[in-house]
Amino acid sequence: MTKKTETKGFYSSHSFKLVLVMVSCFLLNYFTFFINSNSNPWQLLYLIPMLIGAFLYNEKGSIIVALVIIFINSPILLQTPFKSSYQLSSFWLLRSFIYLLIAIILGFLSKSIKKLHTKLIEDKLKSNFSGFYNTTKLVRDLEELNEKKQSYDLVFFHIINLDELRKYLDSYVFSKLINNEFSRLEKEFDACRTYSYSSDQYILLIKDNSLDEKVICNLLIHKIHQFVKSNAFDKYPVKFQIKCGIINSYVDNNPKSLIEKVRVTSERGSLDESSIYVFDKTYYEKRQLYYEVSLTLNDAIHNDELYIVYQPIIDIKSKSICSCEALLRWNRGNGKKIAPNIFITVAEQTGLIVKVTKWLIRNTIKNQHNWKLKDASITQSINVSAKELIDDSFQNWFNNILNSNGMSHKDINIEITERVLSSNDERLKENLLLLQDLGCTIEIDDFGIGYNSLKLISTLPINVVKLDKFFIDRITENQTRILIKHLIEAIHDLKGVVIAEGVENKQQLEILVQLGCDKIQGFYFSKPLDSEKFCSFCNNFNFSNYI
Repeated sequence: MTKKTETKGFYSSHSFKLVLVMVSCFLLNYFTFFINSNSNPWQLLYLIPMLIGAFLYNEKGSIIVALVIIFINSPILLQTPFKSSYQLSSFWLLRSFIYLLIAIILGFLSKSIKKLHTKLIEDKLKSNFSGFYNTTKLVRDLEELNEKKQSYDLVFFHIINLDELRKYLDSYVFSKLINNEFSRLEKEFDACRTYSYSSDQYILLIKDNSLDEKVICNLLIHKIHQFVKSNAFDKYPVKFQIKCGIINSYVDNNPKSLIEKVRVTSERGSLDESSIYVFDKTYYEKRQLYYEVSLTLNDAIHNDELYIVYQPIIDIKSKSICSCEALLRWNRGNGKKIAPNIFITVAEQTGLIVKVTKWLIRNTIKNQHNWKLKDASITQSINVSAKELIDDSFQNWFNNILNSNGMSHKDINIEITERVLSSNDERLKENLLLLQDLGCTIEIDDFGIGYNSLKLISTLPINVVKLDKFFIDRITENQTRILIKHLIEAIHDLKGVVIAEGVENKQQLEILVQLGCDKIQGFYFSKPLDSEKFCSFCNNFNFSNYI
């Protein structure tokens, strides 16, 4: 131990505090003695060291200080330095009694206040619902473990059917049930404690270094099986649905960050099924990215961080570029690009998809107008979600923006996917028919990979079917080729047009030509291009270079 550490330890020790109190007593005595304290109220200053003694050591401290004060004010001392007479014994005894009484009262009050303060702090660290310590206490405990460099595991429990259970169980019964179940769980591990994150979320701190995550996971699988099976509690049938996340302290030495990571880990998988997951860095970073995107996407729309690229679509029969797909991209202010599937998914989940789609349509029409001025007009396909397609106000907005820019509905193709299916399919069908009557071509994107593909082309007014890249990647396989052949024939029988997406090589193109595919889209011809490069590509395109 260094000299600096020893000095610091002394100043924070009980000995130093006691010496400080005693010195203050003697200084006060010296001060009052020279100002004739026996005849003025300065004697009350002795309450200060008694208060300090009571605060530091309760009744014992205040009584000891009082005794010291009584001693240094004994009757053998002069009343003042200016008189040779001594204090009266009766006066000294009375004053001593008063000092002791005050010391006892101060000590009692100090002790009571400390107990109340401790109880208030303890109550703040506990959940009113379960009685377990809360995350504030957990963070403190984890900080202590980190200081000791002791490893540990956190297990996050989320009772996903809590709201359903609360319909049949009152709070008292449910709280008692939770306490019983987690008390049993704590017995499975050495040195562990349960903490409350919320009324339906709990964290188990396991300090048993002999167990790794796999062992803990196996133990929890058995225990959760007991949790989720139907059982009776005070004659109430109860069946829990629980999602769990597990994380070890080596992942992060920041307690709050570690708790957040294990919480996110518990959210993996299906939202309505019991499961256990160990922390995965890749998954967590993906979730973090989704969260960041959800916070910044709205600003990106207003700050024009979004931009459009165009991928050409080739007509096999005419051997020319017949249209293109307008694809949205996002270049964040920090220069990082966000994959479209990420920010489009976030837009759908956060309700920003309408703003995103309107931005795309507005700027696509603007570019289309500029192309027309250059005699380079070409039809563009735009993805539109169900939320817009069943919204009459969106339909009116779409019609108005086309008319105000001197554009025709024939200049824009509407692409839909299986995600557009909603509870209001009849309204969707009506609005698609209306757009079709006005001149829009209706296309179905990513056809064949979902459960409702056939339902879409049989119930909705579809003009064009775009075969998903999944099939094109496997087109050299005999079974897939046969399936594609019959799909193309069926769509042709329904008076539809077939576009193959994701064509990446000459072999795929040749097979698609043989199978009777109408149009081709993919990297074999061109990656998505900005407006200027796309126009240049169109001017220089020669189909014979690719076949």
